[in-house]
Amino acid sequence: MKYLVIIGSAIVLPLFLIVSNTRLLMTPAFVAHEYHRYGFPPAEVSAVQQERQPLANVALLSITAPGGLDALRIASFADGARAFDQREVSHMADVRALVQRLFQLWWLILIFGGGTVIWLWRRREKLVLANALLAGGLATLCFLAITTVIAIVAFEPFFIAFHHLFFKGNSWLFPETSTLIQLFPLPFWSDATLLLGLATIVEGAITLVVGFMWHHRLVTLGR
Repeated sequence: MKYLVIIGSAIVLPLFLIVSNTRLLMTPAFVAHEYHRYGFPPAEVSAVQQERQPLANVALLSITAPGGLDALRIASFADGARAFDQREVSHMADVRALVQRLFQLWWLILIFGGGTVIWLWRRREKLVLANALLAGGLATLCFLAITTVIAIVAFEPFFIAFHHLFFKGNSWLFPETSTLIQLFPLPFWSDATLLLGLATIVEGAITLVVGFMWHHRLVTLGR
């Protein structure tokens, strides 16, 4: 059981931290930050540029909010033309399904992991918890360091591989003039990936240090 907890921590902690940080990035505040960042490319389609922030928020909420897809379907430009075509709506529905599954997994890890921590604490298995933090922190550092370096060195192949892994066929490919591409160009995703990776690496390092110090203290005290 002890080894299962340690191995389980190495597997689920990186995923838990990644999804946690993804939730933090999926906010209008991050979109606004990107749009106001120096050097961020403007939309090439004037209708999108004029309503970029509101349309981006609609697209974001289509993933996370109840009824979000309905709002996406009826979103329109100032001239009354539909902002998102059916193919874009269909892709966002796929993204929503993926994100909802990840959020469900996040809650499962939180509940099951929290219960395991409480159970081990009540049994005074503090050394097991310290080793679990060590394993989880080390696994997070290794996995995220490798992934982030790959994303920095070759972001476009990384981006393409990610979409092939999670989406069917070419359902995620759109013309450069499409609303989704104009709202979220490649620099948006490279920034998000880099920030996600760095934040998770820092969290993994903190977890590793805490686990190491706790483990050292327990071994020194002979507990």
